[in-house]
Amino acid sequence: MEDHRLLELEFAIKDLKWDIIGLSEVRRSGEEIREYNDFIFYYKGEKQGRYGVGFIVKKYLKDKIVSFEGISDRLIALNVKLSPSKPPLTIIQAYAPSEQDTKIEKEKFYNKLTEVAQRMNKNLVVVGDFNAKVGNHRMVRGAMIVDNRSSRKHIMPNKNITLQPIPHNALNDLKKSLMNLEIHETVQSKYDFLENSLIGVNKLRTKKDNNNKLGNETIKLMEERNKMLDNRKENRKDIANISKRIQTSIRRHRKEERIKVLREQIEKTGGTKKGLKQLKEYTLWIPKVKTKPKNYKSRLTVRRSSIEKTATEFYKQLYTETDKTTNTEEKKKDVIEEDIPHILEAEVLRAIRTQKSGKASGEDKISNELLKDTIASIITPLTDLFNEILANEQIPTQWTKSTITLLYKKGDKRDINNYRPISLMSNLYKVFSKCEVRRDRWKPSNVRPEDEPQMDL
Repeated sequence: MEDHRLLELEFAIKDLKWDIIGLSEVRRSGEEIREYNDFIFYYKGEKQGRYGVGFIVKKYLKDKIVSFEGISDRLIALNVKLSPSKPPLTIIQAYAPSEQDTKIEKEKFYNKLTEVAQRMNKNLVVVGDFNAKVGNHRMVRGAMIVDNRSSRKHIMPNKNITLQPIPHNALNDLKKSLMNLEIHETVQSKYDFLENSLIGVNKLRTKKDNNNKLGNETIKLMEERNKMLDNRKENRKDIANISKRIQTSIRRHRKEERIKVLREQIEKTGGTKKGLKQLKEYTLWIPKVKTKPKNYKSRLTVRRSSIEKTATEFYKQLYTETDKTTNTEEKKKDVIEEDIPHILEAEVLRAIRTQKSGKASGEDKISNELLKDTIASIITPLTDLFNEILANEQIPTQWTKSTITLLYKKGDKRDINNYRPISLMSNLYKVFSKCEVRRDRWKPSNVRPEDEPQMDL
């Protein structure tokens, strides 16, 4: 299933009520987990253009996914935990051998299916294409396979968003609301109010782009084909011909859109970097990792929680330095206490204006572009808040957290050593830090909490 076929499938099921769909004959080689805007796509294949199976899972079930497990290019399993009070559910997607395959290959497939089913969760569903026909071929279409085990005790940036100019009255309302920042007593409550105010303004400037991914010509052809499907036998040849035209039309439309985006970015920036970033339709998950990096005998894990734990422990150990020569008490004696100069509005203004546009924002989704567009409304209250943070030596809890994205470099994809971490932090924290690192007499590390920042993978 090439990318244009996935678009065709997405359009075909748009009016259906579904949560999880099993796919047969994906015909992709390798194993990947892709997170799109609306769904998560997992596939497993061994040879390009042959066999292959996969799952499409609605995005709202993202946190319910326990693991994807690729057994072969004919068998995969999805484990989901739909409720904390209920045991996990396993869904096996199967693509059985056809009548033309040998008896040995058929027996091998069904034996493997039985073996996999027996070691999975008690709640088990088997779906897929069993190529069942009347005759000597075993018919197992839609069968439920559950062994008799005893009961056990009971574990994104959105690409379809365009930015609109912020209404002038919204900027005025923001400025007026932030004048009441002083009524909040603590640094944390003031920061929360500021953050929520900016998030509210951001919602006014974001508009979902109803981008036609297929093109009008393709949609007309697909609607024409849908009418033919009512009488499939008589229209078999016509359906095959129009299906080829649909695939050609999708590829042509995707190429035209790609060229259009790249041309626009070249005219704006003189390069294609932002254009290629805009064209990226999905982010990749790590399918499996070794639980003990650098150990070739280490077992592999496909559980999402285990993968996160392995990555978190690896990078915490990597970036934690222990200085055995100087203890904490000696360090404190060397610190010279002095008055910390106030941050000026001009410093905050410069820090915001020098922030790079087009960079990913933190968990609060407050971008550098939003800070620049609202700079006249927020500059005074933001400067006052920064000075209060310095005076009280307390920072908002949001600044102690960051989202870590792992980018694959090279080598074994199952080894966490071969990934480079990118930390996405609050842009407001970056502005605060930029104001302070320019000073010689004080550094922002003096007001950081004693605990290490939490890594949210």
